[in-house]
Amino acid sequence: MKFVCISCFDYYNVRTREILEYFEGKNFQVEYIIPDFNHFSQEKSKIQFKNTRLIHVPAYYKNISLNRIYSHYKFSKGVYDELIKFQPDIIYCMLPPNFLTREIIKYKNKFKCHVIFDVYDLWPESMPVLNNKIFKIPFNLWRNLRDKYINEADLIICVSKFTEEFLKNIHADLNTKILYPSIYDEDKNNFEIPERKFNIDNPENEITFCHLGNINHIVDTELALKILCGLAKYKRVKINLIGSGLGLKKFVDDLEKNNIQVIQHGVIFDMAEKIKIYNSSDLGLCVPKVIINSAMPLKAAEYIKCGLPFVNNSLGDMREIVENFKIGINYDAPDEVINKILKLTREDLINMSRNCKLVYKKYFMHDFDELFKNFL
Repeated sequence: MKFVCISCFDYYNVRTREILEYFEGKNFQVEYIIPDFNHFSQEKSKIQFKNTRLIHVPAYYKNISLNRIYSHYKFSKGVYDELIKFQPDIIYCMLPPNFLTREIIKYKNKFKCHVIFDVYDLWPESMPVLNNKIFKIPFNLWRNLRDKYINEADLIICVSKFTEEFLKNIHADLNTKILYPSIYDEDKNNFEIPERKFNIDNPENEITFCHLGNINHIVDTELALKILCGLAKYKRVKINLIGSGLGLKKFVDDLEKNNIQVIQHGVIFDMAEKIKIYNSSDLGLCVPKVIINSAMPLKAAEYIKCGLPFVNNSLGDMREIVENFKIGINYDAPDEVINKILKLTREDLINMSRNCKLVYKKYFMHDFDELFKNFL
């Protein structure tokens, strides 16, 4: 039996690696298909899984551009050609880009196989320029690529209840499962992270934040500044920044103008290194723009795994989890969230951290035997 996993963005350490290793362990002949251009680093892709096929695509350097759309289109066409060569029994495809739905269903209808779509984002609905009239017609065409073909898959995996409900409003009879994003651990026997002391040696009048991920068009930097600058009136504020992004320089400049100490760590993939930074922080920041309808941000899943409570501006599932399990503070208004942060004690932070680990084990660790029982 042959299994192929497809990812235009190579979300390797988040979802695909676990899936690939699972099917490999079930004695499938496994292949991983990605582009030769990495969306995040904007450099040539690095092969990290032994059975990887690279598809050549044009490079692009702007998140919203015709060059990016063309690159995704070329990748999807290349995927169809590779599928014909490999002849898989099961196709597992991460979505978006939406171009992939058409090419994969075209292959399924011609050669007969099982198709699993894993929808971790909604395009164009999560685009911050969705309401711009200029984009209305192309975005409708883009949306229709997904909506026309997605119901022909055998299983739709959704990253959140929000995504599942959205898709079922389009096709009520979809076969769906919710799978929250797990954070891949190189050493699965070393899951437990020692209990954190939350800068217990630091003075009470200091608070340290951490933001994971690139500072780009989907991050609400204005909201982050309101919170951090508001707190700076009462305490010394520091922030660890892990990542880069087109908006990083301006964000750092704005923070430093307001006497907030910034520690830039650059792009880090090594989990042990990131854990050291999380352990030196009091709270994480998860502040996507509301317009992108983010219900299950990857950075929040990583904060939860590592026991770092966080300020949360995402909606849907994550907002419910934060509220119900007391693993952070949901944003409602600047003054309100600032007051809640100022009232936090060390004991509050320790309890939130413990809750994070319980939540991760309950909701973010998966039984793939149950999930894929109809495909084995």
